[in-house]
Amino acid sequence: MTKLVVKLVVLNVLMVVCTALAQDIKQNMDQNRQNLDQNTPGVVRQRAFAYGLTLREGYDSNIYSRSENVKGSFSTTASPDFQFGWNNATTDITAHYSYSAVYYQNRPEKSWDQSHSLDVSVGHEFTPRLRVVFSDQFAPGFEPDIEEGTSQRSANYIQNTAALTGTYQLNSRWDLSTSVRHYFINYDDNSVLPVFPGVPTSQTMNRQSVEVNAAVDYQPVSTTTIGMSLGYNAMSYTGNDRDNAGQTLGFRLLHSFNPRLSCDANAGIQMQTFNAVGGTSLNPDVNMGVNYLLTSRTSVGGRFSTRMQPTEVATYLEQQTFMFSGNVVHQFTPKFMGALSAMFVPSEYNGSLLMPGSPATGNQSETSLAGSLMLGYQFNVHLRGELGYSFTHFNSDFAFRSYDRHMTYLQARVGF
Repeated sequence: MTKLVVKLVVLNVLMVVCTALAQDIKQNMDQNRQNLDQNTPGVVRQRAFAYGLTLREGYDSNIYSRSENVKGSFSTTASPDFQFGWNNATTDITAHYSYSAVYYQNRPEKSWDQSHSLDVSVGHEFTPRLRVVFSDQFAPGFEPDIEEGTSQRSANYIQNTAALTGTYQLNSRWDLSTSVRHYFINYDDNSVLPVFPGVPTSQTMNRQSVEVNAAVDYQPVSTTTIGMSLGYNAMSYTGNDRDNAGQTLGFRLLHSFNPRLSCDANAGIQMQTFNAVGGTSLNPDVNMGVNYLLTSRTSVGGRFSTRMQPTEVATYLEQQTFMFSGNVVHQFTPKFMGALSAMFVPSEYNGSLLMPGSPATGNQSETSLAGSLMLGYQFNVHLRGELGYSFTHFNSDFAFRSYDRHMTYLQARVGF
């Protein structure tokens, strides 16, 4: 998923950041506790079928993400989901489907947003050393046209991501892997996005990309893994104006200093060429993080990343994005937990990479500062409740893109 303007990415992240952080970090905490107790977990077999329903009532203080004529609204979300899992000694199959319907009480022109998501994965061990995994993510969305003068995406679309990954274990220390990933997104012909007012979205935004990657990993000791990867990517648009291709050379390190402290680091160089202007853009590609278990109930983490990515902001072809984030997760009781996170995301738009025919424009910048708080309570094995709040301050050199936003929600999930 990476992929639209930073502003849109931040908005989507904020909708799920509390829950995602809570689940991911809690898994790390559970694993670290097992390490501290020197307890080797056994194999846990899940039921073949599982299903659930998530209900959320929330309030968004700025549903159109703008600085003037701000409008807030309560929203109601219903999201059922179904999961299937099967495995034997050499093969495992999983499938997950979810549907989301969001009703905005104060958006009378078009009150409903709808989306579907289907994730499928099939893994097979051809030999004890060779494993191949195929995965596919299919996600159609139905987002209504909303008031003009906003920067939100408002278009019906279909997107799909398919990937094939193979891993071969040379010996107990060396692994080889290769992957191929294909992504496409198609918008309705009648949809019009704010970034290109008056132009059918399908003429400018329909696109597909192919990514190929090869990597080698070496594990000198059980607590350390080092690796190197080479990647190639190519993206093509319906209109051809934004077609681009590039290569990435990267190195990575995974290391556990002790059962409480671990880190991961990926660093490399990314080279990207845009057909419309020619020439090569050379940028760092870095993603690193650290996680520390303060106590058996409290975990803290931090992450930094920077990379170049194509942008759909009119006039510009690429943006360099930086991200600094931190989080704290605390398990008050076996059933009650909380998560606090903060994120700072500055972006730079390169004035030397403009669409052909665009007026001369220098570098532009945007900055997002966001924070979130979540409290969750597991009533029993089937029922979980959450209360969350997030805040975003977005500042932009572009006209009409700056805004402030507060979001709160109360959520219940039932699963079987």
